[in-house]
Amino acid sequence: RGASQDASPWGQRLPWALVASLTVTLLALAWLWPTSDTVPAPVRRFSFTFPDVVHASISPNGRHIAYESSGQLWIWDLDQDEPRMLHDQGERPFWSPDSRLVGFHAEGQLWKIPGHGGSVDLLCEAGRFFSGAAWSPDDRTRRL
Repeated sequence: RGASQDASPWGQRLPWALVASLTVTLLALAWLWPTSDTVPAPVRRFSFTFPDVVHASISPNGRHIAYESSGQLWIWDLDQDEPRMLHDQGERPFWSPDSRLVGFHAEGQLWKIPGHGGSVDLLCEAGRFFSGAAWSPDDRTRRL
């Protein structure tokens, strides 16, 4: 026998023991691995008519659409059958990264309002000729 061969019983059995334990581990993981039993969300079909609806914005979480119609700010919660008016004025809506707030332009200023409704808060002056805005992912800086 050469010096490189291990004559001990463990030296001959160790590779097989490793293969067997790896196989058992993989089978256990496959059996215990959670499977997705969730039902996919239903598809909701809807349409907007121009010029009634302009500048629609989908929330980052995909559950709401903010849009302007006839100078008013509207929200359509996609789990509801009908949209609701969020504010009596507003244009060019945009969402905060967490989908909780809607920013919008009105009277030369940028405002924010909770997507579920509530009071508006002034963000900044924006001027009359406003083309759009967005929150940064860190929710701190704003870009006009």
